[in-house]
Formats: sequence, structure tokens, C-alpha cells
Amino acid sequence: MKLRYEQLFNIALTPSYYTDNKTHDDLMIEPTSYCQKQMSRFKILSKKTFNGMALLYECSPFTNDATAFKAIIAEEKFTFKVKVNNADFWFYADAKDWESGKIYMLRNPSYNTTGDINIVTGALTSPILFRPMEFKYDVALEPVAGLLEIRNSTGTLIKTLIIRAKTATEAAGVKEQYLINLENYNDGTYTLRHITTGGNVDEQVYCSADYSADTLAIIEITYKGDAAWTGVPPFQKYIISVASRQADWVFDIHIRKKAVPAIKASNLSINHLNVPPEVKTTFSVQYLDDPNGIVKFKSDSKLSYSQKPMHLQLINNTVTVKIVMDPLPLPSAIDLQQDAPNNLFTKVIVNV
Repeated sequence: MKLRYEQLFNIALTPSYYTDNKTHDDLMIEPTSYCQKQMSRFKILSKKTFNGMALLYECSPFTNDATAFKAIIAEEKFTFKVKVNNADFWFYADAKDWESGKIYMLRNPSYNTTGDINIVTGALTSPILFRPMEFKYDVALEPVAGLLEIRNSTGTLIKTLIIRAKTATEAAGVKEQYLINLENYNDGTYTLRHITTGGNVDEQVYCSADYSADTLAIIEITYKGDAAWTGVPPFQKYIISVASRQADWVFDIHIRKKAVPAIKASNLSINHLNVPPEVKTTFSVQYLDDPNGIVKFKSDSKLSYSQKPMHLQLINNTVTVKIVMDPLPLPSAIDLQQDAPNNLFTKVIVNV
């Protein structure tokens, strides 16, 4: 008997930094061990693609169509772990507030349609705690005893811990670690609710037997099979398009004392030699010192970093326009800085 497989769905990771929408192995995706058990139950295989992963289900041997052999008749969650395989990702991608031991929790908005389904289009934001099935959790003590509730993803209370009161000799804000053991439960999102005199304090945590502190994200695909979209072209494609980091671009131009021919700082400008549909970028003067031959330009909007370099020229706007430097060296995402209001900028110093 010949086995037949059809595509269940596809996950595409597409950092917008790359013009071809491929990951170039910057990101790695794999099913969690919990997901592998789910796949085994439903006779599903995983297959790596050029920019992510596809799940393939076994077709019924009793029909000659896309009917599944083991149909998914109730909602099931398939989870995938994403890790960074290229350190440059942290420089060019707009990944906000991530730190070791946290993850971005990415979920599909729907499963009952075909074609492209966007999960993320833009920055990665709001990471949550990522922990193994047993871990220690810091709780701030109060003058009176409190409670710590552990609730599952549906909000059902599964455990309650008593939090002791702070003693008179302990400093304000002192914390104590409490052991959270969820080893008899499934991988998933849990809510830790600290019930205090001032109200409830909730914190979300994703617990998994596949815990590793360097995990970037967990992709959770909720799925339920149906003849209307299972194995029907165009196949479901869940897209995670991570935006490139944006920053102000600053060019610090210094003119040599004996530049030949003579160049006046106030005559300089930056020209973006754009090719449509690329949007033309403009730069304004932020600082000008003609006697000392210094001019500083800043982009009029925040610019994204891209694999495709922007073509910028330094122009001398005299009676006859003359190109002073073509192309201008471009700033790098590796050299990002922050100004007083915490805006990101990157600067290039150019001597002419």
C-alpha cells in the first residue's frame, strides 16, 4: 500500500530585512516534544522548508482524495520552538524587550480559511516568562500572608500556594522563591496570580519540557480539520513577518581644511538615488558650521535596515551640481546608540 500525504499547514518565517523573504538560516524552527506526540497521534510528519516548516498529514487509504486518515475532529494545539541561529538577527530585527528566559508567544488568529494567514506583521513585542515544568518563582512578601494561584490557559484554578507574611525585621520589598511544579500537566500558558492586599497581580508564563533560556519564540497553532480547508489549495500558510529595526540615520560630514576644489559646508546635501517602488528618503541639516567645515544631516524619518543597501550621494549644490561622494557609506545596525529621550540612532562620520 502506497502512503499518501497532503499538506496540513505551513509556517513561514520572513524577516523583512531580506529582500527575498527567506530566513537564510538566521532562525531555526522545530516542533516541541509535546507537538511531536500530537503529530504521532494524527499521523502527521514535519518537513523543513526554505523559510520555515510544513506539516503533512497521512491521507486515508480507503479514499482517493485529501481525506485525512486520522482526522483532527477537535481543536488541537501544535507548538514550535524558534531559536536565533545568527547573532546579527538581534541587530537588524525589531525584537523589543526580549531577554534570556522570556519568549514571544505567537498564535494563529484563525484556522478556518485557506491561503496566507498573518500571525505577525511588524515588531516582536510583549515577551512573557518561559520556564520548565518545575521552576522557582519570586514573590514579593507583604506584612500579611497572601496566596499564589496557578491557573491554566482556560483560567481554571489548578493549584494554590500560601505566601507567608514578611517579618518585622525584613526589609520592604523582600522576595522569596516558591517552587512551582507542573510536571503532571501539559505544555502551555499558565497564569500566576499573586493575591495581595492591594489587589491581584497576574503574570503569564509558558511552561514546557523543552525549556531553554535562549528560545526566541513559541509558535502555537490551534487547528481543527475540515474538508473545507484541510488539504485544499491554496494551502494554509501562517506568516510571521518580523520588521527590521528602525532608527534615525545621522551623517557627520567634516571638510578638510584644504579640500580641492573648495567645498562649503552649507552647500552640501544628501540625495537618495531611489528606484521606484523604493520611497525617496530625505535628510535635513541638524548642525552647520561653515568656518570649520562641519555639517550634520539627520534622516527626516526613522529608517529600516535592509539587506539591499540604500544608494545615497553627497552633493555639492553650487551653480553646477557636483557629486562629492557616491555612494555614501551607510550606517550599521551594529552601531546603534540612544539619545537622551531614548530614541535609537546610528551615525556615520565622513571626511571629504
